[in-house]
Amino acid sequence: MKTTIEINHAFKRLRPFFERIASSGVPAGAQLIYRARNSVYTTTVDGLTLNIKAFRKPSFPNNYIYTHIRQSKARRSYYNAQRLINLGIDTPSPVGYIENVENGQLTTSYYISLQLQGHGDMRRWLENPVAREALPALAKFLYTLHQKGVWHKDFSPGNVLFKRDKTTDSGFRFFLIDLNRMEFDMYARGRQLRNLASIYIESEEETARFARMYAQAAGLDAPQTEAEALRLYHKYLDHKRRLKRLKNMFK
Repeated sequence: MKTTIEINHAFKRLRPFFERIASSGVPAGAQLIYRARNSVYTTTVDGLTLNIKAFRKPSFPNNYIYTHIRQSKARRSYYNAQRLINLGIDTPSPVGYIENVENGQLTTSYYISLQLQGHGDMRRWLENPVAREALPALAKFLYTLHQKGVWHKDFSPGNVLFKRDKTTDSGFRFFLIDLNRMEFDMYARGRQLRNLASIYIESEEETARFARMYAQAAGLDAPQTEAEALRLYHKYLDHKRRLKRLKNMFK
């Protein structure tokens, strides 16, 4: 087995911990905090609370592609986090990543960052008055991303963490997570506006309302931006339904 480990210089003392994960997987005492396609754990090491994202073993041909053609999701997460920080965009501090390759194919990979404390996410903002209050600030944050050429392809409520921060003009500070699907230096307005389609897929009305907030932040025509957001919203939902039908066919 070939193992690749890269660690942020500030955390080089954690190499033995990384080597244990590479050889034995997530530590037995780590707490599972999220499980879907991939799993996220938290644990404390050397006084640091860490977030470990364990990526599911890719199926063929992706296990070959992520070894020989594209970077793995773990490696992309690490480098994208560094790039965001260099652009002045907040994300949990990247600590490092691990890749294991056997017989020329990626088997396991992990992205490790510092765990944020005391933050919420933007899910179910209709039920969360603080998240709902943060919406205008979130619209400005999204426009800032677009100004800097950052396109988060999975800009969903669960991938945006926030907290109150009196030092900011808006009173809120936002952090991006789930970083493996991103593009940089991308300024095409049509593609950027796709972010409005996925931010709150449970409600057409909230999609429209957020689109108007974004238009105000970006200096765009509000009715036109709302109409485009709703067009993309319905297109996005249709795409999700088609994918679900295809998956059900092959169960």
